Amino acid sequence: MYSKTLLVLDSNVPRRTQIQYTLSLSGYKILEAASLREAKLICYSKKIHVDLVIADSGAFPSSAWSHWRSVTPVLLLISSSSKDQLQSPRNDFWRLPFDPKELVSSVASVLEQIRADEIASKQRTKRSRREHEPRSR
Repeated sequence: MYSKTLLVLDSNVPRRTQIQYTLSLSGYKILEAASLREAKLICYSKKIHVDLVIADSGAFPSSAWSHWRSVTPVLLLISSSSKDQLQSPRNDFWRLPFDPKELVSSVASVLEQIRADEIASKQRTKRSRREHEPRSR
């Protein structure tokens, strides 16, 4: 069982429900938001830690993308017919419509990459601290 909390941000209720159902079957705790405003209230709550936001690009303006990625990891859902040429070094974008098994796999992959990045960051911090510690004689 996963102990990760995901927030699904999508104004399309049937799709949001399908994503919620698909991911909850895999053991994820799912929160839902129909608008960016609702999502902000959830993510900025001190009582709730959101591990990943899964957002429809229509509900998530590109102007908010950079800010949100610095606060909470985001997996952005984009339509197959989207003309946007979104680029990312990681697996941060998912094309709609989605295959449920592939979505679960993609979410797991993104969460694993986040975990690996956090571990690497902690290791760099430890190394940096050791390098700056005074050496005993």
